[in-house]
Amino acid sequence: MPPRPQINHVHEEDDDTHGNNSKSLPVAATVEYGRSPTLIKAVPSSFPTPLPWYYNALSKVSCLVVPGLFYAGPLLWASMGPVLFLCRTNAKHLLQYGGGWMLFNAFLTFVPIRKWPYFRQFFQLWYERYDFHHNLLPTTNNSTRANSTTTTTIDEDNAMTIYSTHPHGIIPIHGYLWCALCDQIMPQRYGVGALTDVAMRLPLLRHVMGWLSSTPATKSNLLRHLNQGTNLWILPGGVAEIFLSQRLTRQDMDHRGRYQHVVQTPRRGLMKMALETGAVLVPCYAFGATDFFHQLATYHQASSSAASSKDDANHNHNNHDGSGNKADPTNFVGKLQCYLSRKMQGGLTFFWGLHGTTLPYAVKCTYVVGDPIEPVVGTWGQSKSSISGKLTCQKVTHPTDVQIEELQRRYTAALLALFEQYKVEAGHANAELVFK
Repeated sequence: MPPRPQINHVHEEDDDTHGNNSKSLPVAATVEYGRSPTLIKAVPSSFPTPLPWYYNALSKVSCLVVPGLFYAGPLLWASMGPVLFLCRTNAKHLLQYGGGWMLFNAFLTFVPIRKWPYFRQFFQLWYERYDFHHNLLPTTNNSTRANSTTTTTIDEDNAMTIYSTHPHGIIPIHGYLWCALCDQIMPQRYGVGALTDVAMRLPLLRHVMGWLSSTPATKSNLLRHLNQGTNLWILPGGVAEIFLSQRLTRQDMDHRGRYQHVVQTPRRGLMKMALETGAVLVPCYAFGATDFFHQLATYHQASSSAASSKDDANHNHNNHDGSGNKADPTNFVGKLQCYLSRKMQGGLTFFWGLHGTTLPYAVKCTYVVGDPIEPVVGTWGQSKSSISGKLTCQKVTHPTDVQIEELQRRYTAALLALFEQYKVEAGHANAELVFK
């Protein structure tokens, strides 16, 4: 088996003050596919603008509560221990309170959740707080393709599609914003979101995610949804990318003011799924996604790394990691969390936002979507799903390592080009994208 490609840095040293030679990269998002060359400010359609004080208050409270559910679920299950302990000497109380609390938790954990389309609109309340911008033109049914002279342009409305977003972030606040935006401007492309089995069993959190149409991220389940004609929205960096996430501070910049956004090298499993199903891949990037929270696993890690780098007489662009060695947490608690998360196949991290609460920092968030990528070049429309009738590219039943790595290289290049295309307008002119 040929070795996997190791992509540690994506740029060599150059004279560009931003540290990146974006002029050499192709345009990753084009008007032909309904992508705007400039960013568009998201404006709520379900709420008045500007938001009245009571909607602003509701926005802030919900921003505090929703991330808090990542703590509430585990705490509800953990509370069963103290309840059973306190009732241990009284059989009647043990049955009434201990048994009742256990049944209540089981009900919240296992009762099926139905999707609630109207609930997606609620997160339009968050647009203003996070100064949410995007690059999608206000069109439907690929109307921007009417004047296209290219007959092979992929029709996203009729294509089996996987939308893949980077980075994951500590808590993916950008995911909630995207649910609202997609439902607002292109509801025909709204699909299901992939969530770990652990998260889908956390009381209360699973209700919110279920209402937003999340589904367990098992391969068989995702394939079933794709074959039924449902688009897939996924954060492929998963647990690994959680522990690459860190809120940017001034100490994280190098002597030229540059800093790095570190993401997980795109997964081979994602490439294999696209090849097997013929689904087109759409790379997406969320600027600001790692700045909503701090996490204990990497807290202060960047500052110490950046400080030591500045003292290095041989400091240069190729060996400097302006955001610290984010690949592996350096403190014991962080390493333990990372280890347990991999074993549980679900993110286990201690995070906090404004004033030490679960309220995210009010940072600007920009979500950009690239053009579709064919798993097998030049084959879109040659196959279709036998269930949904959606068009696909040529399907590869047993993808080879060569095919997987070729698609991985094209996807990685497209993601990098997307990042470079919008980083200046998104407020990250000095940033560079690094794949770990």
